[in-house]
Amino acid sequence: MKKLIPVLILIPLFIFLGCTEDELVELIPADAADSVAAYWFMALSDTLMDIEAACRDLEEPDEYIRTLDFSIFRAGFTSVTAVEATHGLANLGHSSLDFIELVYSSDLWDFIDDIKAIENDDPPRLGHPLRRGLQGRHLQILAETPLFMVNQVREIPPDLTVPRTQLLVRNTIMPALTAAIGHVDLALDDTGFSQTFVIGEETHEVDLGEVYCFKAMLLGLRSSMRMMVSYNFDIAGPDGTYDWLETDHHTSEATVVPGTAEDPDTLDIHVTELDGGIDAARMFLHQLTPGSEFMTLWEDPYSGATELGLAHDDLLAMLTTMEAGIASIQGEGDDQDDDIIMIGDLEDLNAEIDPGEGDPDFMQDWTTINDVIDWIEDILQNEYNLVETIDGVPIDVVINLSAFFNTPVADFKTLLPYHETRPEEEWIETTEEEPNMWARNPDYPYEFWDGDEVISYENIGYVRRYFERTEMSDLPVNFLDAPEGSVINVGEVLPYFPDYTLGGIYPDMTRELWETIWSNFNSEGR
Repeated sequence: MKKLIPVLILIPLFIFLGCTEDELVELIPADAADSVAAYWFMALSDTLMDIEAACRDLEEPDEYIRTLDFSIFRAGFTSVTAVEATHGLANLGHSSLDFIELVYSSDLWDFIDDIKAIENDDPPRLGHPLRRGLQGRHLQILAETPLFMVNQVREIPPDLTVPRTQLLVRNTIMPALTAAIGHVDLALDDTGFSQTFVIGEETHEVDLGEVYCFKAMLLGLRSSMRMMVSYNFDIAGPDGTYDWLETDHHTSEATVVPGTAEDPDTLDIHVTELDGGIDAARMFLHQLTPGSEFMTLWEDPYSGATELGLAHDDLLAMLTTMEAGIASIQGEGDDQDDDIIMIGDLEDLNAEIDPGEGDPDFMQDWTTINDVIDWIEDILQNEYNLVETIDGVPIDVVINLSAFFNTPVADFKTLLPYHETRPEEEWIETTEEEPNMWARNPDYPYEFWDGDEVISYENIGYVRRYFERTEMSDLPVNFLDAPEGSVINVGEVLPYFPDYTLGGIYPDMTRELWETIWSNFNSEGR
């Protein structure tokens, strides 16, 4: 690496003079590219450390995060790539900024605001998005949002839906990942890439092997995002809204029954509870109606089938990139002390791959991480014959994972076991308890929570409580042995499926083989 001192003197002047990106490009000669890229990369790293420290001292760092502006770093890296398009460290810096820009994306923050605006007794503690890495926190939020919505939401903004979440992933997260991958590819064109720099008080060396591994991580993330947005999993209710999530499942009403001159008043409290699962069951029964778009591949505004095919490509590219990274790291001949990924790390990883007697047969030939990668590549591309003996029972199953990606099922509802919807009176039951009455000292107020607020009652000498609960008493569907067939007891008989191959993922699967596998695992309590 070339010495940094001349450039370190000049660049603060450029900042304070308010140079534009074009002016920075003009001021940087080609032979200073290494020094300039290293300066901006270290400056960016130091800035992120300062932001991390600042956010630790803030209870609500969101507003501070939104004020951050990394455009000067983008201009700095652009000034290098303008004179050397494949400069490794500058493109690695660009790739990092592609992640960072997610942090202050207005679309993403608007979405997070809607989540945080939901009234909830235990709202999500999102914290600041840098705490778990530049990409990790936001991706976690996106992954957890549907579950959070189902379990906790009481008042849903009208536009906070699963499709909106998926569009946010597709229109905001995935383009950032794609941009980051593009910049890493340019860095990999710098075949002699090797940079040493100091962050804080530690020296780090980044070689081509680490860049390959970084790209592999990006490809894996993008593949998971593509799969996340492939199918329509909207959970709107029968009225097309999310109002079913807002149902008040516990209500209480109090009525004062006046007493006599000798006896104080009686407070009658009527408590009703509704099992929240009823609303969810009604929603799913509505969405599982044949012809609904629930669990179908997206066709508009984009193609879910295309996304799945690209997810498959990303997975295979990730494995190939991992192999290239491993080969590059193993081929290094320099001192490994300051390398982010050392040859010794790979040796330790290989040493941990030691299949034992109880491990599956397909693992027995694994000796290195490359063996594992080769096996995954095989099952992702080809039909794989899984032959195992489990507790003395031979199992022979053909697996074709590529079918999920390349010939995807258009509607997963068509793979559900045969069933019919039962009338609600057969699976919803309302029970009432005998009133419970107790006496109390009327000289003290009686406070009662009616579901919205605490109300205080005077001269209450008796409290009489009525309780009514409405809950699911059984399954809302009957399982059948054929379309419009006979009802079966799923406690005794396995469900019947229209396609035991699950859309070709298990091309030779039959009911008999499935029963053999299931009964063997079930007998062992697995």
